[in-house]
Amino acid sequence: MLQEHEVKAPKVLVRIGHDGRWSRPIRALVDTGSPLTIISPDVARKLGWVQSPEEQPVALQGLGGEQEISGWMAAMDIAFLQSPAQEPTLGLLLRRTAVCVSTLVGQGAVLVGQHESLERLRFTQRNQPPFWDFELALPEEEET
Repeated sequence: MLQEHEVKAPKVLVRIGHDGRWSRPIRALVDTGSPLTIISPDVARKLGWVQSPEEQPVALQGLGGEQEISGWMAAMDIAFLQSPAQEPTLGLLLRRTAVCVSTLVGQGAVLVGQHESLERLRFTQRNQPPFWDFELALPEEEET
């Protein structure tokens, strides 16, 4: 007989940076199946991001590939924090990361995906009781 287990989606505390400005701390969902990191347009606009009129949107396959939603590519910094009070430059920091600005995620939301984000990190995830664990770090060759 199958037992029901609580599924805990890993979340990390991040701040998004663009042109020297930083977002408020955001609990971001980690999605190892997402090819891109996706940031909601309201978060990007509060940082001064402006969609270029000549830039064409990219097509994204939404939830299960059933819905196509457009977004715009941008380069932003992602700081992974230990606490909301931590300065973003003192956290695990990925500079000029390719992200997609899209309404695919809800207002004020960030989804951390593979390309230029998770693929640049080393992470450990355990979803078995009693160990609920998710840890991010720079790969050992980059740690100094």
